[in-house]
Amino acid sequence: MDSVAAVDFLGGVIPDAQWNRLAAGRHLLVLRSGLMVDGLWDDVGGTRPLRITCVSDSGSRDYASTEVARILLAPRGTSAPSPPVTPPPTTPPPGGPCDLAALVGSWNAGAAFGQLLFQPAGGCFVRGTYAVSSNGSVAGALTTAPQGGVMMRVVQFRWTRSDNADIGEAFAVISPDGSRMDGRWCRPANCDARQGAAWAALRQSGSSGPPVVPPPPAPAPNSACSGLSQLVGTWSTSGFGDLTIENPSGCSVTGRYTASAGTIRGTASGNAISFQWIGNGEMGDGRIVLTGPGTLTGTWCRPAGCNLATGTGFTGTKK
Repeated sequence: MDSVAAVDFLGGVIPDAQWNRLAAGRHLLVLRSGLMVDGLWDDVGGTRPLRITCVSDSGSRDYASTEVARILLAPRGTSAPSPPVTPPPTTPPPGGPCDLAALVGSWNAGAAFGQLLFQPAGGCFVRGTYAVSSNGSVAGALTTAPQGGVMMRVVQFRWTRSDNADIGEAFAVISPDGSRMDGRWCRPANCDARQGAAWAALRQSGSSGPPVVPPPPAPAPNSACSGLSQLVGTWSTSGFGDLTIENPSGCSVTGRYTASAGTIRGTASGNAISFQWIGNGEMGDGRIVLTGPGTLTGTWCRPAGCNLATGTGFTGTKK
């Protein structure tokens, strides 16, 4: 691998923010969710999907190749060839490489970070402060990547206590409407935040920017989703907790669930709903079928674009 700079499963231009996170003598595993894991690529095995083993400061972990966007092996400027890279503009436009307007401003992060403030630091980078546990600073970057028809915005940052006595990593996924973010945090530096504690924040001030979720397709005539009226309402489910389904117009569906304070968005057809869920720093797909008056069955899986045929089943009754 000495002559290889990167292994890319998606293709396209590798953002500067990812190259800049690559430390000397280390590898950087970039997941399709936007999370970046600093460590060493230790092994590969399996067939479809491949099994990729990465060793980080928090231990060894296996990832499926369907979870991985790319693996960076050598910094640009070394003996390994560097792929062409287009630097992001100083102020990315909304919906561009990072859409900083969705992040910059003040957030209430509860017990995890208290008052969390993000400010632009050039390109897609951000810096800021938090107000809990002796206060501290944050520094990181925002990335935007398509996931199953939705542009997922992920902020990943390092937090440092003001007295330098505590340091760690964190990431969060910003909701489509820009009103909240959900993620995980860990300590010490270079830990795997995916294995850390869950945290969430609600926007307090600043511009959330225009939503980056593409508008749903033009709704079909209501006759195409005749069972939707029976699905609208609140359901007690075994997979999502209390699931509230709403019908803003036509055959489009929105909703929220209590299991991880998440949201859903999708389209109804006949007596079924196909949807995408976002919650607790993750996202995936799901399908619900009305099986009778006040009863439903469903299937969910992760990440976005996953195969529902191998997903997890659940049931629900109307409240």
